[in-house]
Amino acid sequence: MQQRFLISGIYNRAGKAKASGNNYSMYMAYVMQPILIEGTIVNACGYRPVEFDLTELAFAKLIVQPLPMEFDCSIAVTPSSKLQITDIVIQNKSATATAVKSAV
Repeated sequence: MQQRFLISGIYNRAGKAKASGNNYSMYMAYVMQPILIEGTIVNACGYRPVEFDLTELAFAKLIVQPLPMEFDCSIAVTPSSKLQITDIVIQNKSATATAVKSAV
């Protein structure tokens, strides 16, 4: 499935698990999503950060891009039922980056 996301930041957390002693590496992205509140009257506007898992491939593509920026992303559900960005489509980089940066 593909979806367009405004990605504001990424990080790689790596280390050694205390319990097992195994090495781990987790790739994560902060995606800005519009604030939507259903069923309640609340004064709200703007975006909220939502954390998504990333594949190593998606992280490698994003690490060289100026952020925040909008991307067309391929997403999948992980075995632990979390959403994961599996790939990023890089298109007209400068136009998209300028549009997002001027809006922020």
